[in-house]
Amino acid sequence: ASVEKNNKEYWENEFRWLFDGYRYSLGGRIQLMLGQEFVTGKKANLTAYNCFVVRSPGVNIDGNLETFTDVLDVAFKEASIMRRGGGVGLNISNIKTVNGSNRKPSFFKFLLPKTHKDYKELQERIKLGKFKNVEVINELDKVIKNKEYIEPRDSVDGLFESLEEMVKKSYDEDINELVIDFSNIRHRSAIVKGVNGRSSGAVSWMELYVLIANLLQMKKIDNVDFAEIYSHIVHLIVQGGSRRGALMLICENDNENIVKFITRKRDSQYLTGANISVGIKEKFMSNVKKYKNGDTNKIVSDDGKLWDLIIKSAWES
Repeated sequence: ASVEKNNKEYWENEFRWLFDGYRYSLGGRIQLMLGQEFVTGKKANLTAYNCFVVRSPGVNIDGNLETFTDVLDVAFKEASIMRRGGGVGLNISNIKTVNGSNRKPSFFKFLLPKTHKDYKELQERIKLGKFKNVEVINELDKVIKNKEYIEPRDSVDGLFESLEEMVKKSYDEDINELVIDFSNIRHRSAIVKGVNGRSSGAVSWMELYVLIANLLQMKKIDNVDFAEIYSHIVHLIVQGGSRRGALMLICENDNENIVKFITRKRDSQYLTGANISVGIKEKFMSNVKKYKNGDTNKIVSDDGKLWDLIIKSAWES
């Protein structure tokens, strides 16, 4: 009602009447963000917009490192939006398949000291197998020639800067070992003042770094593999101190990895933070109709079978 130039009190009362008794209800994400300052006593940098569509990563991008850093740039935008209350949609169809950095698990060393409040959580996650293919240490070990050291700043900006640095150093053949020190990252449930939220903790951010370290160790990384980064970020952001973000990932029907994308969520360990959607083109739907009418042309048949796979996967997962 504050944007009304005239009769503000009248419109405020009309608006409130709608909410009383749930005659009308805004989306939960919007309701959570509106009026936070009346609860906390501080004005936060939040949004009442429900959904954002960010740019598609990988457009006109070539090269292993260049593709990886572009994926991370969009991931930072996703995290920045979710911190302020919005859901995010993005199209992964333009991300090209790239080579990993050919590193062994011993290259990546993640440091969290025993004195950190999240250390016990870290040990529990390790037992669950969440820290595969990296080494976890609680103090700096012996000096190794050509070892590099990264200490992320305790902010979303700082953590993403260090993520990009980790990727760059992973592709640098002159570096033998990399230590990432999470000692200064705030613990789980610590207050994040700027957005009236709470931190997901050092361990959850470490898991994002582990995910990316595992991707780097793969021989080939495709767009569906990269999508796991966007999915994981949803688990990192606690909006308004109580709910997570929301993500829609889109892959177009003619993408070379579309079958992998459609069936990805049949395995419960993949894309756990995302809804997925297939971008459908008019030609595809035309072929589906022909397929249903008995056309056996190969292109028509392929599209028809893909349609059946979409339907089956939607029901199964």
